[in-house]
Amino acid sequence: MQPNEIDRWKNRRAMAWVSLCAIIGIGIAAVFNKLAAPQSDVIIAVVYSLAAVVGTYVGFATLDDKWKVDRDDRSN
Repeated sequence: MQPNEIDRWKNRRAMAWVSLCAIIGIGIAAVFNKLAAPQSDVIIAVVYSLAAVVGTYVGFATLDDKWKVDRDDRSN
């Protein structure tokens, strides 16, 4: 059974939005709570991980769009 391509991209998009909102939430919490040094190292690692999720989504979505245009150009 082939996975539905539209559902796969919806799930990826949702994961990227949740990660982006978490980054913003962590940033706001860090400003208002004035985090201590040991906690900030962990928070920086979490923010980098979440940013990697967002960046990966954006990068692969761009590549997918480019590949789709190339496939459409070849089929004509």
